[in-house]
Amino acid sequence: MELATQALTDKPRDAYYWRLLATAASFFLFGVGGLCLRLLVFPLLSCLPGSAEQHQRRARHTISRLFWFFVRLMQRVGVLTYSVEGAEKLGRPGQMIVANHPSLIDVVFLIGLMRQTNCVVKQSLFQNPFTRGPVRDAGYISNDGSADMLDAAADALRAGQTLIIFPEGTRTTPGAAPAFHRGGAAIALRGATIITPVVIKVSPTTLTKAEPWYRIPKRRFHFSLRVGADIEPQAFAALGAAPQASRKLNDYLHHYFIKELAEDERPKSLEHEIKELIIEALGLEDISADDIGSEQTLFGEGLGLDSVDALELGLAIQKTYGIKIDADAKDTRNHFTNVASLAAFVTARQAA
Repeated sequence: MELATQALTDKPRDAYYWRLLATAASFFLFGVGGLCLRLLVFPLLSCLPGSAEQHQRRARHTISRLFWFFVRLMQRVGVLTYSVEGAEKLGRPGQMIVANHPSLIDVVFLIGLMRQTNCVVKQSLFQNPFTRGPVRDAGYISNDGSADMLDAAADALRAGQTLIIFPEGTRTTPGAAPAFHRGGAAIALRGATIITPVVIKVSPTTLTKAEPWYRIPKRRFHFSLRVGADIEPQAFAALGAAPQASRKLNDYLHHYFIKELAEDERPKSLEHEIKELIIEALGLEDISADDIGSEQTLFGEGLGLDSVDALELGLAIQKTYGIKIDADAKDTRNHFTNVASLAAFVTARQAA
């Protein structure tokens, strides 16, 4: 039994090193893919007949398909899981998509979800040898902070393009609320038919600002993307002159995201904590807490845990919640029936 316990405690560590290797391979593939697009794929696409607009549409379609392939690859190799709510509302003509920016791969997800979209991207991407070819051929807009950038973004919206913008301009500082710049609101008032907010959450946090790619979390992270209700920009345009209207729209968007993110960060229930503890303690890399039902049987035909898992889980619960579990007690097995019974057991022991 001691050897079995030791083997089981090695599983999370082994999974960590596998995810580290898979993350490194994913980023290497992303860089190589960017060079291949620049040196091989896009030169070949440019040889096809058609106007400059048609070439641009081909470039955007290619990038979108490859980005979504990259997302699915990271999921399949165990780097992440993801959920998308409301994707059918994305990709409409003249739509400006406003999103918060918690991680490095936010834009990869958004562009991957839509085959034809424009995006305001960092100016540095136009100098990066791995990315400058794709962003230029796709006609993405450089976020250089100039009036020309505002005009180009507004013109794209008026031409019927879908535009992605991150009003923060850079990734959110971990632990801080997002800070929006007024440029996004000004663009929306100039050219957007509709504004659609997208709330992005990454749990546990990773690939944040000033965080190297190799500092991965202890378990596979979950990327959540939720599309909100449309916002009419003209309702704010009627509130006054352009500077005043953009300020009010920016304040509205800022408060909207702060509220939505605060709701996501509400204290977790004890049952949810236990679900996450089960995943981490037993190295269940292929599921998330949402996949475990509170009333789902943990052993046998339910979640499929065995007696060794029971031992490891019991040790984790004792350590986490500071309680003692008597393995020989007759009712101990009943406490481990499901997450709900475990939560009730922990609550009762802590109260005692």
